[in-house]
Amino acid sequence: MSNKDNSDSLDSLFADALKAVEKTKVKKVQPETADNDLELDIDIEVESESESSSEQEGTETSVNSEEYEALLEAKAHLDLQYDQLRQQMQTLHAENQRLQERLASAHTHMQSMIQQRNKFRDQNKKTQEDIEKQNQRIRSLEGTINRQKQQIDKSGAMRRKEQQELKKYGASNTLKKLLPALDSLDLAVKNGQADPESLQKGLQLVQNQFIDALYEAGVVRVSSNPGDKFNPAHHEAVMRVPSDTIDTNHIVECFCGAYTLHDRLLRAAMVSVAAPKK
Repeated sequence: MSNKDNSDSLDSLFADALKAVEKTKVKKVQPETADNDLELDIDIEVESESESSSEQEGTETSVNSEEYEALLEAKAHLDLQYDQLRQQMQTLHAENQRLQERLASAHTHMQSMIQQRNKFRDQNKKTQEDIEKQNQRIRSLEGTINRQKQQIDKSGAMRRKEQQELKKYGASNTLKKLLPALDSLDLAVKNGQADPESLQKGLQLVQNQFIDALYEAGVVRVSSNPGDKFNPAHHEAVMRVPSDTIDTNHIVECFCGAYTLHDRLLRAAMVSVAAPKK
C-alpha cells in the first residue's frame, strides 16, 4: 500500500468519526411534574423549558468540541506512528535488499564451491585410478623381480655346483694326459738296471710327455736358456757371476724354468746373471 492510500484511509476514518459524533445527541431531560403542580403558570413552564433547552445545547456543544480535539490528537498520534512505521518499513526494505544481495553472493559462492568440490572429486578419482594402475604395475614388477630372483638363485646354485665340480674335477683332463708320463716313469724305475743310454732315452720320453700334456692344458715354458737377455717379468736372479763369454745382464745358468698359463705367469725362472765386467 502507498503513502497516499494510507493518508486517504486515515482521513476517511476521521470523517466517519465526526459524523458519528454529530449523530449522537443527548436526550432531553423532561422536567418532572407532580400531580400537585397543576396550578403553576404557563409562563413558568415555558421559561423552564427554555432554560432546560439552552443548557442541553451548551452541553452538546462542549461534548462535540472535546471529542473533536481527542480525534485530532488521535489522528496526530496515528500520523506519527505511520511515519515511524514507514521509516521502519524502509529500513526493513533496505535490510532485505542487503540480505538478498548477501544471499545471492552466498549462492554464487556455494555454486563455485560445488564446482570446486566436483573438480576435486574428479581429480581424486583420476588420482585413485592412477594409483591403482601404479599399484598393479608395482605388483607385476614385484612378480617379475621375484621370478628373476628365483632364477638367479637357481643359476647361482648351479654355478656354485659347477664351480665345486670344476674345482674338484677340473684338472681331470690334464691329469689324464699326465698319466702316460707317470707310466713311463714307472717303466724307467723298473728298468733301472738298463744301460745309461736307454735310461736317458726313457727319461727324455717322460719329459716330452709332460711338456705335451702341460701344453695342451695351456702351460707354456718360457725360454730361459744361457745367453738369453734377463727379463724381470719372467726371470728371477738368484746370483750374479762373472763371465767372459756372456754379456752383462744376460742369463748364465737356469736352475728352474719359467712357465705361463694362457699368458699369465705361473712361476718365474730362477737364474744366475752375468755381472758387469771389471
